[in-house]
Amino acid sequence: MKKKNIIFILLFLTLNFSLLTLNSFSQWVQQSVPVTSGYFLDMKFMNPNTGFISNSTSKLLKTTNSGYNWQLNRELLMLSLSTVDSMYICGAGMTLGYGRLYKSTNCGVSWDSLLISGSYTYHYLHFFNRDTGLISGSNSSSNIIWRTTDGGHSVQLVQTINVSSVGKFFFLKEKVNDEYYGWMYYPINSLIYRTTNSGLNWSQLPSYSEYINSVFFL
Repeated sequence: MKKKNIIFILLFLTLNFSLLTLNSFSQWVQQSVPVTSGYFLDMKFMNPNTGFISNSTSKLLKTTNSGYNWQLNRELLMLSLSTVDSMYICGAGMTLGYGRLYKSTNCGVSWDSLLISGSYTYHYLHFFNRDTGLISGSNSSSNIIWRTTDGGHSVQLVQTINVSSVGKFFFLKEKVNDEYYGWMYYPINSLIYRTTNSGLNWSQLPSYSEYINSVFFL
């Protein structure tokens, strides 16, 4: 009888511990940030511990403990971020109305200003590696796509699309037929474009009447 009681107690404790563990890992916990105004523009993590949040009030926040705590990293307006590896991160932003590209090679300890444009804005970017990446921006009437092969120090025009909004990128992480497959979508215009050669050429897919918030492919 005593042995049965011990077994029962052990099963009871094991079940409760399992439920407690399941509950603790299956919920979302709100985290506090050191900004109380504006809105978040982008969030990227370089590894399970280190990540960045860009805020519309020109605040770039950084965490080194998986998002439990956030600190002010820089006073920069980053419209979007792109991580390459555990140390290299790029940003597309704006200063005094000028489009700017930034990069950090030491996990955000310091940032370098790469390129300044007085005619265009840089909104979104995607880097395949430390040298090659794509930038989506605009002038007063069109969305413009650029490509860089020197880490953002210079850009080459890829395509101009006559739409009123700026396209956002989504690329598969793994190559297909030795090329990166990607999609570019326009939330306001409900348009989707596709590339099968790492962003060198883009073709329009059938349009949708719905507002497109996000695109994701497995």
